[in-house]
Amino acid sequence: MSGEPLVDVDWIAAHLTDPNVRLVEVDVSPAAYSEGHIPGASLWNA
Repeated sequence: MSGEPLVDVDWIAAHLTDPNVRLVEVDVSPAAYSEGHIPGASLWNA
């Protein structure tokens, strides 16, 4: 894996309401997710 994002912010913005896309925020801190995240994104506490 390259460590690079799979998609860019423009792609995310264009697919925020796409029912076939699931956005997942990977973070070690649930507090960071609580402070702000992409609307509709699920938290994966790594």
